[in-house]
Amino acid sequence: MLEYYRDQGVLTMDVEEMIRDMKPWYDNYCFAEECLNESMYNSDMTLYYVNSCLKLGKKPEEMVDTNIRTDYNKLRHLIRIDHELGANFSVIREIVENGRTSGTISSAFSVEKMVDRNNFKSLLYYFGLLSIRGVERGQTVLTIPNNTVREQFYTYLTEAYNQADIFSLDFSDLADLMTGMAYDAAWQPLFAYIAAELEKQSRIREFIDGEAHVKGFLLAYLNMTNLYQLMPEYELGKGYADFYFRPNPQMPDIRYAYLMEVKYLKRDEPESRITTLKEEARKQLLKYASDEIVMQTIGGAQLKLITIVFRGWEIVGMEETKISEKVMD
Repeated sequence: MLEYYRDQGVLTMDVEEMIRDMKPWYDNYCFAEECLNESMYNSDMTLYYVNSCLKLGKKPEEMVDTNIRTDYNKLRHLIRIDHELGANFSVIREIVENGRTSGTISSAFSVEKMVDRNNFKSLLYYFGLLSIRGVERGQTVLTIPNNTVREQFYTYLTEAYNQADIFSLDFSDLADLMTGMAYDAAWQPLFAYIAAELEKQSRIREFIDGEAHVKGFLLAYLNMTNLYQLMPEYELGKGYADFYFRPNPQMPDIRYAYLMEVKYLKRDEPESRITTLKEEARKQLLKYASDEIVMQTIGGAQLKLITIVFRGWEIVGMEETKISEKVMD
């Protein structure tokens, strides 16, 4: 279709560039186990993008159409009940932390049974928020298909915490701190702010007890601004940094990108373990710094390598590794 519009002289933009833009945001849907090697684009999202290119001669300012966000908002009431976290909040948290879940897709269920965990997963699938990735141990593996949906899951998680009076961050403060991180390399004040809020808002602590929970928590809240497309390890592949702060391509003046390792130790582990974890992170970050994914997407930004160490819910270490450092065996 894009080539047709180009050949007719209606579309002036580069077709390959358009596809590269759209794929991580609109593609990767699969709704049949028989077609695992084939993916499809969301037609509404694709037409939203193409319409901007045809009418304005440029891609849209926002990759996600506000109408799509409105449709997804219909599910919010199933995640919380009377200002408390509903039974299905754990499903949302699992998906944010791991990028996937598994279950049996229900072909039909009553409204009364909509909050059943397996039915809720099926509902997310039917809404296009989950896509079939395969089958494991007799259950269907369901994953987040693209960035558009991933952002929505982060919103579900942070709003559920906020509305249940468990945890909230001032968006203006967060945005200012992340701006400092993006343009001034001032990343430590951001994590000092998060550490202070974790100290003050004690109800959140039971929800971030464990490495996966800590990483899921950070993933959701650090995605609240549009400065970075925060890519977790499960999206990039095993053997990669925990987080890649990819500069938003719509903001080419962002000066700094980041690879971040998050290290976790239990509250009863000795303090000497912190030094060991920092050294482990340093070696990993130096290894990942020249990765092809980073080199292809960093634009003109300078890469920073940072480590955050948690002991339970507390941040007990922050460190930057210089790319010029040598890895010591």
